[in-house]
Amino acid sequence: MKSPDLQISSSRSELAERLASVMHSSRAIRSEVALTVCESSEIRIASRQLRRDSVRTARQSAAARQRLEAQQAPRRRRIAHAVAQVLSSQGYHVFLAAPPQDTALIQ
Repeated sequence: MKSPDLQISSSRSELAERLASVMHSSRAIRSEVALTVCESSEIRIASRQLRRDSVRTARQSAAARQRLEAQQAPRRRRIAHAVAQVLSSQGYHVFLAAPPQDTALIQ
C-alpha cells in the first residue's frame, strides 16, 4: 500500500550514502555504548574499593578511639579521685562510680 503522494526515487548512490550514514551512526552508537559500559564498570569497581576503604577506616578509627580511651581512663580516674578527696575534705558526701571489675565468664 503505497501512498500516491510519496515518490520513492533513490539512485544507487543515494542508497549507498544512506547506508554509509546508517553504518556510521551505528558504529558511533556502539562506541558510545561500549564507552558507557566501560565507565560504568570502572565506577562500580571504584565504588567497591571506596566501600572497602571506608570500612577499613571506620575499623581503624574505632580501634584508635578504644586505645585513646584506654590510655585516658587512668588519668580520668586519678582526676576523679582528686576531686572526690577535695570535696570530701570540705564535708561533702562523695562517691565514685566505676565500671565493674568482675571479669568472670557467665556459664
